[in-house]
Amino acid sequence: MRRRVFVSAVSAELKRYRELAAQKLQLRGIVPVFQETFGLTDQKIVTLLRDKIVGTPAEPGCDAMLCLVGDIYGAEPSAPLPGFPRRSFTQWEYFIAREKKIPIYRLLTSSEFQPPNPVSQSADHADLQLAYRQEITRDRNSRSFGNVHEFRAELGELRFPWEPPGDLGQPPCNLPASLGSLFIGRDEFLKTLRDKLTQPVAADRRALAITPRQAIHGLGGVGKTRLVVEYAHAYAGEYSALLHITADSPTSLVSNLAELTGVLQIAGLETEPDERRIAAVCDWLNQRGEWFLLFDNVDSAEAANAVIEVLNRLRGGHVVITSRLSNWPALIEPLQLDVVSPENAVAYLQQAAPQRSITPDDAEQARRLAEEVDRLALALEQSAAYVKRFRISFAEYRERWQTQGEKVRGWYDPRVMQYPRSVATTWNTTVDQLTASARSLLELLSWFSPEPLRRAWLMNESAAQSLAVAGVHDVEEALVELADVSMIRLDQTELSVHRLVQEVTRERMEPERRNERMERVFALLDAIEPGDPTDVRNWPVWNPLAPHVADLVDRVDKAGQTQRAALWMNELGLFYKQRIRFPEAEQLYRRALAIDEHSYGAEHARVAIDLNNLAQLLQATNRLSEAEPLMARVVRIFEKSLGENHPNVATALNNLAQLLKATNRLSEAEPLMRRALVIDEHSYGPDHPDVARDLNNLAQLLQATNRLAEAEPLMSRVVRIFALFGHQTGHSHPGMQVVIQNYRQLLEAIGLPAEEIDRRVREACGEP
Repeated sequence: MRRRVFVSAVSAELKRYRELAAQKLQLRGIVPVFQETFGLTDQKIVTLLRDKIVGTPAEPGCDAMLCLVGDIYGAEPSAPLPGFPRRSFTQWEYFIAREKKIPIYRLLTSSEFQPPNPVSQSADHADLQLAYRQEITRDRNSRSFGNVHEFRAELGELRFPWEPPGDLGQPPCNLPASLGSLFIGRDEFLKTLRDKLTQPVAADRRALAITPRQAIHGLGGVGKTRLVVEYAHAYAGEYSALLHITADSPTSLVSNLAELTGVLQIAGLETEPDERRIAAVCDWLNQRGEWFLLFDNVDSAEAANAVIEVLNRLRGGHVVITSRLSNWPALIEPLQLDVVSPENAVAYLQQAAPQRSITPDDAEQARRLAEEVDRLALALEQSAAYVKRFRISFAEYRERWQTQGEKVRGWYDPRVMQYPRSVATTWNTTVDQLTASARSLLELLSWFSPEPLRRAWLMNESAAQSLAVAGVHDVEEALVELADVSMIRLDQTELSVHRLVQEVTRERMEPERRNERMERVFALLDAIEPGDPTDVRNWPVWNPLAPHVADLVDRVDKAGQTQRAALWMNELGLFYKQRIRFPEAEQLYRRALAIDEHSYGAEHARVAIDLNNLAQLLQATNRLSEAEPLMARVVRIFEKSLGENHPNVATALNNLAQLLKATNRLSEAEPLMRRALVIDEHSYGPDHPDVARDLNNLAQLLQATNRLAEAEPLMSRVVRIFALFGHQTGHSHPGMQVVIQNYRQLLEAIGLPAEEIDRRVREACGEP
């Protein structure tokens, strides 16, 4: 049974640190346990804490406690429990563990500590927490931290009684798995790569670039990535991190480099812009010793330039680039990788397909097959997988390949695909042997990005129903079937489809079938339900999904199926805007607007949504004169199509008013805000969050025009509505602290004394 450790912390102050501790514990095979929701009576909460820490007959207790202690007291019972002194619930966790003699490890914030979000508390709470800190520091195992880096260091040194001494951590790694003994025939090149990376070099050399010969037409699949991955696994013990980044475009490079914050466990940046996350990744690498970083599929000049810009920010470590390009600046030394040698190609086929049907001329048939597929590493792997899967001989495989030549020529166009016939034929042969369910799934997956897809996206009930309509009746079986013949890469959490497989799959579909598949792909995307892209809570889904949406809408748009694409262009544009990727968002917004104007006419509500998104982006990029007529047009369209008192009209009025306010036209903005408030109060009632938004906007304008007495009751209502939201939902509104602070500042500007300010804030919050 896995060990369990209770992680105790006041959420308002140390939630980020508790989450980081939980991640670290999980990496060490430990189950983190904590309690965050306290929607029970006081005694029941303490009993629940006791059960979690000590255990019950139905659930094991915890083997240790990790106690994170700051300056904030936290929530407490409404009155001290009989027979006990006054304690917060978090303090109760500590004393329960101490009473039961459970090992406790204490990490206290130091005087340099700055909480992620400032938290206020009463003076008596501060005194109680200070006394608590003084008491627990008398115990052993107390250490301190002032920031995230020190906290990570303390966690790294912490050892529980059941853990061995020494380093428990493994280097961060996101490399694909090793082929092990099946990786043959590249020993000499591996030695060359090792020598190049470790020998003294000129100060201006930053990386090695592995490129294929032009004789194979710059085709991916020569084995560049595989070779580098095997090298990294072979020398894993010498690196502090083993990292892989797909960099086939500048956009992909930026996104994937930013995502390394997760691999490197750099916490607290999940909602930060990509550039901020990239800076954190570079800082992490520059502060470490030797690390290994692979930039993969750098196949365009634009992507190469983007990689070089990143290299200029890094020092130390070993960097390898895989690319179809052969010309590189002096800071990157190119190494040329050829196709597999004839003898090694034969050896690989025979070892990788042990379950095949063996003929008397097996070796000769393997040699002929290797030549038929140009001894390309990817094609060899595919051929062996097919032979192994269907238990046929190399001769039978070659016969099937040869007899389908006419069919292959019917769908293959080298001017469009730019792939050699042998690889396309290999995949075509395999696809024809798939079940209808697996083939349908592959056709759907071919419209997404080559980036990894989460298996969970295909497994929820809505997705399963959508896939069933598309002809995929057993998703898991179809995935395994595709993985068996190497049409996809599959692990416990993700799957991916090579871009060449996707290209071949799309090209072989008849036009009618292609249109139907595109429609079904959008139905599948709807079923994934990524949520509102502007809500950071949905970004864990949107971050990995975004490249798939981008590729899908681009491919579908080019194929002429535009109406469904426009909807997702807007969704992706909203996500890009939130991530400060303005040029990409603007391109999507403008394309969606053009599609919807053509499809629905200039006065349709869908067009108004497109205009609003574009106008918001123009305002965010300080192009206010361009944004204003678009916003005014949104108001007119909504009034005409939905009626003058529709909530969408209120939203449009608010947006236009904010722009007018930004251009210091307050007298024009005010009547729009007041009209929006009237509409939303009529539509939703006086206590709706949208009404609070309207009140806040108007109050801010009144304050800006020095009408503080008029603004005060509006801000009081905003606080009251947010507090009511918390009472109704059981958790605080995310903007609660901001509006309280705004209200306090307004009351201070009026000139009220501190006692009166506190009273009014408590009254607005519904507190006695």
